[in-house]
Amino acid sequence: ISYNDSEGNPQERYYLLSKGDDGLYNIVSSSISTTKTSFTQREYEYLTYNAAHSEQRLYRLSFKGADGVDYYAVFLTENENNTAVVYLFIVVIVLCILALFATVMVFYIRYINKHVQKPLAVLSYAMTTFPSKEKHEHLNYKGSKEFEHLYDSFNEMVDLLDASEQQRLALEADKQRMLAGLSHDLKTPVTIIQGFTKAIKDGLVSDEDKQKYLQIILTKSDQMVALINQFYEYNKLEHPDFALDKKPCDVAELARSFLAGIYDEFEIRGYNLDAQICEERLVCDLDKGQFLRVFENITGNFFKYTPKGSTLLFSVQREDNKVKIAIADNGLGINEESKKDVFEAFVVGEKSRNNQGSGLGLAVCKKIVTMHGGNIELAKEPIKGYNTEFDITLDLSEDSQK
Repeated sequence: ISYNDSEGNPQERYYLLSKGDDGLYNIVSSSISTTKTSFTQREYEYLTYNAAHSEQRLYRLSFKGADGVDYYAVFLTENENNTAVVYLFIVVIVLCILALFATVMVFYIRYINKHVQKPLAVLSYAMTTFPSKEKHEHLNYKGSKEFEHLYDSFNEMVDLLDASEQQRLALEADKQRMLAGLSHDLKTPVTIIQGFTKAIKDGLVSDEDKQKYLQIILTKSDQMVALINQFYEYNKLEHPDFALDKKPCDVAELARSFLAGIYDEFEIRGYNLDAQICEERLVCDLDKGQFLRVFENITGNFFKYTPKGSTLLFSVQREDNKVKIAIADNGLGINEESKKDVFEAFVVGEKSRNNQGSGLGLAVCKKIVTMHGGNIELAKEPIKGYNTEFDITLDLSEDSQK
């Protein structure tokens, strides 16, 4: 039993009790001298009350009665001092927790502001002002990997959009240039046809010259039809739905067959042909019809723009796992100014303009070869003895590579 005496001093005593059938707690042994032999249930509850877990304290007072007998008074009182201390302790703990929480929040807000809000604000401003800027610069950030990745992604997006815009502007410029070129190339024959037709209609042409004028009109009409057909074929290649019908094809045999078909034209026009074609089968995946147009356009330019007596070299050889086709001539060559954009549509030399060249032939060649996964270029240093050389490179099929 733990209790406080009359002076408030803590005391400890013990009773060894045995509960009887009558509900009383009989005293077997005790460290307290007493004449009592048992305790009632209520007395037992007072004696065993655990004051340490309550807001009350247990007290025992001794006194002598009028009959001269010593008595003990056991009672409970509110432990006001202890309660106040507990309350104060709780308040202090709560205040400490609140202060710690407030401190953590301050540092957290500062961290968020420095490491999250500011980077996001910069990124948000860049996105907001992006459409209004003509020139876009990269955003620089050094910090958390997450934001570095976000900034890198934004910079990549800027590069892609800028590249897309440059491509759009280039395509728009090409479109305008193509329309201007087509208009220019159609204007001359149309003007000639109109003039000669009006002269014949007005009776200004003699019967002797009429047939000559009609032949000129027919020639110019053929030029217009050829130009329009070339323009149509070029635009067909540019259409997103256009697809090649590629099949295994022996390039060496294709070249031999093509040259055999135009061999008489060399004889008739007064030109020379030097064919150097490999005897080995060189199989590539080709759209045969489309690729023949490459041969036709390059040899067609040879007949148009080189003087009689010139020689055309047509070479087909294997280089490792590729086929190299070299088509060269010893004509007048291409001037330096035209070399850099010779494969662009409607880009022609002055001599070509005078001969009514459309400037579409080599652009069509470039498109067809590229669609086959190959490459065509104007050689910087042509084969010795020649002034112009076009080199075409194609990948051999897997069977030919073995």
